Amino acid sequence: MILTRAYWEIGKRIITVEQKNNIRAQYGEALVERLSQYLTRKYGGGFSATNLRYMRRFYIAYPIQQAPAELDWTRYQILSTIEDKNKRQAYERKTIKESWSSRGLAARLRADGVSRLFFSGRRAKRFVEKLLKPCPFIVVKTYKDQSDKYARYLVEVFFKPGETDPAVVAARGEYLNQRLLDEGLAQGYKK
Repeated sequence: MILTRAYWEIGKRIITVEQKNNIRAQYGEALVERLSQYLTRKYGGGFSATNLRYMRRFYIAYPIQQAPAELDWTRYQILSTIEDKNKRQAYERKTIKESWSSRGLAARLRADGVSRLFFSGRRAKRFVEKLLKPCPFIVVKTYKDQSDKYARYLVEVFFKPGETDPAVVAARGEYLNQRLLDEGLAQGYKK
């Protein structure tokens, strides 16, 4: 509960102080990225841009610290993706009553088509298409004998808009996987 409260406070600070009570930061400001760098330098790990976005979303979903104490941070991350307050509260009650794990809750939301951020393949697809459109090609690194729990191959994708030399893209290209994580469009792989 202490961790959840701390993350709520950080989300509140991002919205009320850093964004001056606006739901979104000014376009092009890279606020979350700058905060991430600052907090990581000052306090160490746990302050990635992705985590800060989760904290901000948590505060937006629960602007008055009224979230049920029975739930942990991971389940709040998932519940915070439900924009409709009544639906979110219904899933909170069901999660508590049925003792759903975070995976169980995520599976239920996916099956019900409720959570659009964690499970929106279309949003991720549009993001990737727009990002890669100015790229003549991408560099894909595969892992021969590694796959995820669904037996899908693991890959790393690198890109550099306008670059025509594959060696440059491989050496200095941007890491697509990290961009997807930073945008909240993917989750980290854990065995």
